[in-house]
Amino acid sequence: MNLSELNNNQYAPSFSGAASRIRFAPHTKITIKGVSYTEVASDNEACVMRRVDNPEVHERFTFVELVDLVAQGLLTEEPGAFSLPAVRSKVGPNIKLSDLKPEVAEMVRFRQFICDEFLKMEAEGHTSRSNAAMEPTLETLFGRWVTLLVQRLPGTRFSSQQTEGTFKIPSPSAVRNWLQKYEAADFNVMALCPLKHKCGNRTDRLHPEVRDLLRCSALEYASLLKPTVKRVYEKFEEHFDELNETRAQNGLPTLLKPSIAAMRAEIRKLAPYHVDAGRKGTSYAQKKYAYIQGKHNPEWPLQVVEMDEWLVSLHTLFTRTGLWEELGISTQEALEKDYGRMQLSAAIDVRTKCILAMQLAPTATTDLAIATLRMAMSDKSDFAKSAGCETPWDMAGRIQMVRVDNGPAYVAGAFSTAAIDAGIAVDYAVAGAPYLRGTIERVFSTFHTGLISLFDGRTFTNVVDKGDYEAGARASLSVEELGQALVRWVVDVYHNTPHEGLGGQTPRNCWLALRKKVGVPLSPNQDAMRACFGLTVERRLRSEGIQLYCNKYQSHELQAIRRQYRTGQLKVRFDPDDLGHISVDTPKGWLKVPCTTLEMHGVPLETHVANRQRMLAKYGEEAAQSAAIVKKALAGLRRLADETRARRGIASPVFTLDNLAKLDAYFSDDRQRLDEDFDGDILGFDEIEDVDEAETTDIEPDSPASHVAESAPFLGNDDDDDDDDFDYILED
Repeated sequence: MNLSELNNNQYAPSFSGAASRIRFAPHTKITIKGVSYTEVASDNEACVMRRVDNPEVHERFTFVELVDLVAQGLLTEEPGAFSLPAVRSKVGPNIKLSDLKPEVAEMVRFRQFICDEFLKMEAEGHTSRSNAAMEPTLETLFGRWVTLLVQRLPGTRFSSQQTEGTFKIPSPSAVRNWLQKYEAADFNVMALCPLKHKCGNRTDRLHPEVRDLLRCSALEYASLLKPTVKRVYEKFEEHFDELNETRAQNGLPTLLKPSIAAMRAEIRKLAPYHVDAGRKGTSYAQKKYAYIQGKHNPEWPLQVVEMDEWLVSLHTLFTRTGLWEELGISTQEALEKDYGRMQLSAAIDVRTKCILAMQLAPTATTDLAIATLRMAMSDKSDFAKSAGCETPWDMAGRIQMVRVDNGPAYVAGAFSTAAIDAGIAVDYAVAGAPYLRGTIERVFSTFHTGLISLFDGRTFTNVVDKGDYEAGARASLSVEELGQALVRWVVDVYHNTPHEGLGGQTPRNCWLALRKKVGVPLSPNQDAMRACFGLTVERRLRSEGIQLYCNKYQSHELQAIRRQYRTGQLKVRFDPDDLGHISVDTPKGWLKVPCTTLEMHGVPLETHVANRQRMLAKYGEEAAQSAAIVKKALAGLRRLADETRARRGIASPVFTLDNLAKLDAYFSDDRQRLDEDFDGDILGFDEIEDVDEAETTDIEPDSPASHVAESAPFLGNDDDDDDDDFDYILED
């Protein structure tokens, strides 16, 4: 499709060479090359920082130097690290809302909703904190909360029993207590977390002398004589009796003897490596635990961002591209399917009117909303480059508040959890009042009049305007072309066109001017993005590390955890846009672990799956496991990733838990066969029924791919049971 007409109204930005000013939030901990600082003062050119380890030392950094440090990964920030209320409100070290149990996280969201809505009504003078004023107010707010639940779970009816606990109307005294904690913590949502996990008597019930004797006796279990728990306990009883005799001679009261269950519990606290080394020898333990290492009215940008979805008023179709023969079966089927009208999820900065993110998908879902929120804070250079834009799409940074409606995609707990973990406040606009999100509503109208009206296949607002125009029959634009057209029009036309809401200034010039005058918050780094927006699965820690979709992730710190703790299944969080690292939830907190295959750094999951499909089809099942062939295939992985990104752009698929479940089965279940159950749709992005097998594959009978089709599509086993890697069993 010729898009040359999109450049007719371009306006050259006047701040193309302006320096970027970084806006650090109050109480932020800034780490530069391992040294911690806090900001003291700043101007248009530089920032003065005080060293935390030596408060008398002040250093000056120009913003040019800071931007260069960020690009090199030598500067990180931790917002609120030096805020005393925020520190006091922490539930535990580095605990986020997504780390809590679902029922606890739901309770926190409920309390935050009640507090936020009450504070709004209190500021408007509609209520106060007296019992008489709070009781009717809380009844009203509780009704709004139930409405949100119904929108989140359509068709669900909540009985009186279900409204107990989390869904019970809180008392005025309870809400006043929540408000006191919430305000004292500078509105940190974690201050509303119920600390039931800290309830109960946590003091040791055993006398210190008995506890020490129990610990020393438990160490005898790690012996080459391999004593049973019963034998260790019998020896403990002998020493315990001697201890009581000594105390009696000294006129001290006798102590109560712990049971054999206490001995078992103490033995289970021993490090697995220590037990195996003691009972089976150091060489055995070293071999077992040796790891296998492989290759409002905002004043500054991003203060308030509005998000919404729009059913694009244009019918689209899929057409074959020049890369057709090189695409996998799943991608070919996706390109042949007619999605009709697509949903566009977008985010706009209220202060500068700049579009921060756009995502196209067949339906509006919570996963789409989360992907859009993440894109708003990420670098979008690849999208602009692939669409042929002449203007950069460099608007990104940490959002302070996102304003959304009460749609199902936003009221879902997953969206608010991701936003809160990223330090973003969520403001839910009142239902039926779109003017409260006027910026995003108006821009969708601008999309229609400025871009969509250029193409055939657009829809109309009513049958009178439509007449005899058949939009579906006149569809001429593919989804990929629509995505590229949207990006190019937004970046090159909309951002460079004078805006009435900015007094005639263009959105891009407004962004650049404010970036120089007041600064723009830094974008969360890659690790923070993975922690807040990554997908979570469970994997077992073994000698080769963590295995995820045939990639191994390994580090010295990870194996130290394996030697010290009985881990079992661990939570693993990964970024579907970059498989280079994962985060593992260990007993010592979240740990960043790199992939042993260096070529996987920066490779998206979608590209990794497509590459494995091509490798199997070309080399066969056994050859696909060869390290030499894998390296050869990885050499072309970057080209494949660039082609996929350029082709799909903002129409790239959004991963869901259902996608990952299918992907787990594909990588680990060798009972699934290509000639039986496998239909080419590995990730489940396309739900195609009644597909003729002859149409979905074009493989010659004697080709190498035909042998793959007759065998199981085994690409590696994530479970990978290892006979040598088992947990020791206590012998009674």
